[in-house]
Amino acid sequence: MREPAYPVGRLHLTGLTKKVKYKQMQRTIFTSLYIMVISVSPALAQTTKMSNGAYMNSVDLAANKTLYDCEFQIKLKKNIKGVDLYKITPVDLLIGNKIMKNQVWAIYKNGVFYINAFRLGMDKKGFIKIDKLGKYSYFKGLPILSLAERDKVKKSGVNYGLIGAAVSSAQVAEQNKGKVHYILNLKTGITNLLTRDHLLRLLKPHPSLLKAYEAEEKNRTLEVVLKYLDLINEEEKY
Repeated sequence: MREPAYPVGRLHLTGLTKKVKYKQMQRTIFTSLYIMVISVSPALAQTTKMSNGAYMNSVDLAANKTLYDCEFQIKLKKNIKGVDLYKITPVDLLIGNKIMKNQVWAIYKNGVFYINAFRLGMDKKGFIKIDKLGKYSYFKGLPILSLAERDKVKKSGVNYGLIGAAVSSAQVAEQNKGKVHYILNLKTGITNLLTRDHLLRLLKPHPSLLKAYEAEEKNRTLEVVLKYLDLINEEEKY
């Protein structure tokens, strides 16, 4: 008996059922691969809603409402303790340095998201590139000023709706030394330190992920923490 052209020998099927089952299997495999491709990168799903330009706060970002949509020139300004600070200059000369420093919360350009370090409460001028873009975005930054220090910053949120500068703890400056790992919630604009405790809070609504994380042998390493942050972002598409 001649072997069929399609590889069903190991499936133990007979007659017409073989062809039907084989085609169903092909569709299932194709669908699974497609789902894997579109879900591998939460950043890809995230950026489809963003337009190139400057955003004033997280509310405008959610509405895809740019403050300025002109072209921006971006270049590395300096590296401080392992943190890259970028100088972003608008081509539109009417947008001055004070506006860039105090009003612009973030800039999105061609798939890359930059956050204003000064607006986050860091004592430096410049923008920081987001390393992992999603609802919970990861980046490396400088220590954030204490709330008391940040209150002294001119042109604060009272003037400009500084939603993006909210920080979760008054002790942030004391906890931070040098390069710091942060999570920025793009939906709320709130910045948190990337700690195991904070990750556990993010995992709580996802019992299966939480269980898998707790079973990880090295679940305190940055590599594992970022792995589960990616998985959370896949679950909570923004």
